[in-house]
Amino acid sequence: MEQFYHNYRIFLRVKNPAGNWIEFQQEQSVDYTETRFRVPFSDTPERNIAEFQLFNLSESSIQHIQKGCEAVLRVGYKEATCVEIFRGEILNVDPKAENGSDVVLRFTAAEGIDYFEKKEKSEKREGMTFGVNSSASTALREIAANAGIDLQIKTLKTDYVFRSGYTTSSDPRRSIEDIAKLCETPFYYDRGKLVVHDIKSSQNASIVINRDTGLISQPSYKETNEEQRSWSVETLLLNNCFTGSKIELRSNNVSGTFFVKSGEHNYDGSRFISRLEVY
Repeated sequence: MEQFYHNYRIFLRVKNPAGNWIEFQQEQSVDYTETRFRVPFSDTPERNIAEFQLFNLSESSIQHIQKGCEAVLRVGYKEATCVEIFRGEILNVDPKAENGSDVVLRFTAAEGIDYFEKKEKSEKREGMTFGVNSSASTALREIAANAGIDLQIKTLKTDYVFRSGYTTSSDPRRSIEDIAKLCETPFYYDRGKLVVHDIKSSQNASIVINRDTGLISQPSYKETNEEQRSWSVETLLLNNCFTGSKIELRSNNVSGTFFVKSGEHNYDGSRFISRLEVY
């Protein structure tokens, strides 16, 4: 299994201020720019913030990476498909720094589009009113459309019915969150896309995690409260595993079907791994 730590490929693309895409790539035993990253994901509607470190860029390459530019990260293994695990907007670029003999450029980027900040800065919206027996799915679609939010409604655990009608607040985010809670369904960013999705309803094939497929250590049990029991899992990087992914976990201390709640994909210069919280 150790061989897979180095058998990776990393492709970072940045759309520079002129609108041109610049690509930085890294593969085993090939002398490209080194790209380190930490890409988190969760089941909340907050934009996840990814962190990047690029080593030994030329001065001309550094000029392409600026605040507001779009960044796309694809990763994978040799003889396998590289998959996009992040797409978002660069928030901050630190001045280049020396690290021994290396020059390091660090920047952070937020996934997706921040619809809500834009709405807060625009004119105040009136609340929307829905008639008796309106469904939550209808309300969610109309609230999102009215606010210009690209919202994907995948599956609701319960399509709540407003028997007496419903009037939203003027804040579309709060309204969507409130309705999602009534439907007992998570509302979150999924690789840059805002979704409302009942994670445990997934019909996708399970991702098998065991020692043969990359499980690094025995999962550890977490219990925040009686309603929140989960396991922490560390594995070789799974580029197809995100919030809502269905996994088949096999280890000495726990086996069964679980769903990913949150986690991160990480390359720190030596280990190419995913850390997952599953329940």
